[in-house]
Amino acid sequence: MFSSARSILATAAATVSVLALGVAVPQSARADARPDCRNESVASTVEESRLTRTLGANPQPVPAQILDRSGFDVVAHSFAQALCSTGSPVAAGALIDRFGRRLWETAVHRAQQDTRGRSDLPGDDDRPLYWARLTMTLALRQWTPRFSLSATSRAELERRLEYASRRGAVPDSAGRASGPDHC
Repeated sequence: MFSSARSILATAAATVSVLALGVAVPQSARADARPDCRNESVASTVEESRLTRTLGANPQPVPAQILDRSGFDVVAHSFAQALCSTGSPVAAGALIDRFGRRLWETAVHRAQQDTRGRSDLPGDDDRPLYWARLTMTLALRQWTPRFSLSATSRAELERRLEYASRRGAVPDSAGRASGPDHC
């Protein structure tokens, strides 16, 4: 009973979070979204493999605990869900830019706010940003899009996510950062 209620709440929270992030997913895309578009046979990097490490008797991986306690889990999971609904390379790039910037903005907001009472992690703890970025990068690498995506294009999308989630900057065609802090 509790697990189904938790699942319903998690789905509702992800939906509200996607809307709150200002990342609109068209209704037709949501209706056609595949429940899981990840190819988990794509091996994780050494760094990404740390996402599954546990500590002590708690079966939940430590990075997932940090994401849950900070609220960054919603951004990472919403990104993976929205990615499954993406229907073109252009839409994928725009989605990655928006979510990367939102991840950075969430980190900045969290660092500038008093987190007491909302999280046991200090606001200036950057581990949630690190683990969320890594979770999103793994989702992107394992993503099986509805369209053809070359290895070069996927690498470019990964680079865009990396840039956008660091200071909200997105690389231009020459590889120069542009964005709020790079005008």
